[in-house]
Amino acid sequence: MDIKKIISEMTLEEKLLMLGGQDGWHFYGVERLGIPAIRVCDGPHGIRVHTDQNEVYLPATNFPTASAMASTFNPQLIHLAGKTIGEECRHYGVQVLLGPGVNGKRSPLAGRNFEYYSEDPYLSGKIAAAFINGVQSNKVGTSLKHYIANEQETSRLFISSKVDERTLREIYLTPFQMAIEEANPWTIMGSYNRINGVYGCENDHTLNTILKGQLKYDGLVVSDWGAVNDKVESHKYGLDIQMPGPVDIDERLKQAVLNGEIPMAVIDDHVTRCLRLHERVFKPGDTVDTDLDKNHETAQKVAAESIVLLKNEKILPLKKNTKIAVIGRFADDQVRYNGGGSSWMLAHKIERPLEALKAKAKVIYASAYDQEKVTKKTETEALAAAAKAKTVLFFTGTTASMESEGFDRSSIDLPKQHIALLKKIHKVNPNIVVILN
Repeated sequence: MDIKKIISEMTLEEKLLMLGGQDGWHFYGVERLGIPAIRVCDGPHGIRVHTDQNEVYLPATNFPTASAMASTFNPQLIHLAGKTIGEECRHYGVQVLLGPGVNGKRSPLAGRNFEYYSEDPYLSGKIAAAFINGVQSNKVGTSLKHYIANEQETSRLFISSKVDERTLREIYLTPFQMAIEEANPWTIMGSYNRINGVYGCENDHTLNTILKGQLKYDGLVVSDWGAVNDKVESHKYGLDIQMPGPVDIDERLKQAVLNGEIPMAVIDDHVTRCLRLHERVFKPGDTVDTDLDKNHETAQKVAAESIVLLKNEKILPLKKNTKIAVIGRFADDQVRYNGGGSSWMLAHKIERPLEALKAKAKVIYASAYDQEKVTKKTETEALAAAAKAKTVLFFTGTTASMESEGFDRSSIDLPKQHIALLKKIHKVNPNIVVILN
């Protein structure tokens, strides 16, 4: 692709259109010059993809969360996970995967902790680089997010992260810098929040001075969906594409270019980065086959290596064919495997603990609750199951209404009715293993 020649043939209007989304899930192309639109898709743990016509979601492999991926301490395995997800992107015609996320974990209450790798910036950088290299080996781009200092969900649209320069660089920038140097993600997503009073998508210091200047990042910077506060300020200070679309040509932006407030060289740099992405990704229609059952086995390997075994000489490990009470719908039809928000997807296959346990033990099952609610009937059934078993496996944890993108948790407490039931079960059978989801 001769990017300079294409830019020389583009009108100002065509250039400005490329700086915004065509719709919610496409970047603009230039049809007149044979440049197609680029399709993007959510999915740091597996793609959330739908048909263009009727918004019907299509099945994909659900991988363990980012926090579990980092717990493997195995970059080679995470490279394979990324490669597998990239293959599924290619299969479904998705050219950019909106992930991974490398923000830190400042608090156990943060609503997206499950979606980020680690509180350790070095581990986050290493795992992210492996994942990115895996995805991009399929000519599918990634979108490293959320740049930068975006560690909370509550008030994320206007909160200001107050951080000194040394801390910014040593803690918050480190995973981004490592991923850029070791994998060069083809896009980076700007964050909602402000950094020291200036919005992330119009922050000259973080976008131009650090990212595009000192780190020499040559990819495309896209806004988080709805993160642009001022279109002119954003494109003046480093943002390449505003999402979501449709984004029309803004007369104020056009006049800022015509009167020299934004030099044409700046606009051409934005367009160059957009076209560079077009050059890197596979072309529409150039899809591949994929085996979702085989891909699920890769996800199982990641899950297995994410497990940390602790020594327990009293109740664990359980003996095969022992009589156990499995209590709680999180073990069955309400199994917790999806994070709320951008990580939600339609899983091709779901592992249910109840099914797996039935193959290894004599199981008495009681549903116990519906999400957070325990009724008198389900409580009675749970207590009866506990009384008949040698050991109780009690499944509990956070529900979708407690932990998701868009808000932080109000506490680290488990559902109150779950805890009340657990105390009653303990009086009937004290041999309890609690499984937190």
